[in-house]
Amino acid sequence: MTGERYTIEIEPEVRLRLEDLPAHHYVIVEQKVDRLAENPTTLGEPYTRHLSGKLRELRFDLGGSAQGGTVVNHAEWKTRRHRKLLGEEVEENPEYDRLYEEAELAHDLGQLVYDRRTALGLSQTELAERCGMKQPQISRIEGGGTVPTIPLLRRLARALDAELTIELTPHTQAA
Repeated sequence: MTGERYTIEIEPEVRLRLEDLPAHHYVIVEQKVDRLAENPTTLGEPYTRHLSGKLRELRFDLGGSAQGGTVVNHAEWKTRRHRKLLGEEVEENPEYDRLYEEAELAHDLGQLVYDRRTALGLSQTELAERCGMKQPQISRIEGGGTVPTIPLLRRLARALDAELTIELTPHTQAA
């Protein structure tokens, strides 16, 4: 975390759309909101866009169609993770935790691809051509909408003039 954790206010029409989401999409949205709450001034493209003052637009992909809504860094919505951080009682839900971790991994991989692509000065279309894909697929990966397979990660790494390194590290145990 980079400093104070912000709480998030969501516009009423966005809140209505959230209530209609399937559970696995809702978890993706919560993960993106947590990222914004923890990095309100530094979480940038492709996930948020600064509108004015403390107003940011949060963008995310839910299965191929870009979704989003305007949110303000200050007031109402507490994600499940935020409630835990505040010491509030939160029910155990292993499926939610699994989906949240998957959304976090998709976000992290997407950020790595975005950072490397922009460092090389490539457009999404140029990267897609380099690795035999279509631009919307690159957009979905960068937006954290999917976890790429290992063969796809290998193709992306080659197209980005990068090495793919996968590492397993043991969990540290508390003393």
